[in-house]
Amino acid sequence: MLTINDGVRQEGQQWGDEHGIEIDEASVNKVELLKGPASLIYGSDAMAGVLNIITNVPVAINTLKGNVSSNYQTNNQLRSVNATVSGNKNGFNWNIYTSNKAAADYKNKYDGYVYNSKFK
Repeated sequence: MLTINDGVRQEGQQWGDEHGIEIDEASVNKVELLKGPASLIYGSDAMAGVLNIITNVPVAINTLKGNVSSNYQTNNQLRSVNATVSGNKNGFNWNIYTSNKAAADYKNKYDGYVYNSKFK
């Protein structure tokens, strides 16, 4: 299975239960799944198909669009804020995107806090 993010092959990840795709999930605007003969144009890496992740989908002409979202998870006190503004002025498309994420040390019932698992 080949993963593509905005036309760029994602080849840095290691597949497993602790290794996801190295993109910001809040940036995803559209996902395409290609299977069968359509995936042949991507080469032998795409024998099982192609997961095409698209972050910037153009808006209608002379339109301005914005979005703000946030997330909180109790397991490690993950906090995130994401914002995007996109527009189309006479056919010129643009997109501004920001994402901020922080989490505390993970805690489980066997070991307590797992130190150095926090991130920002």
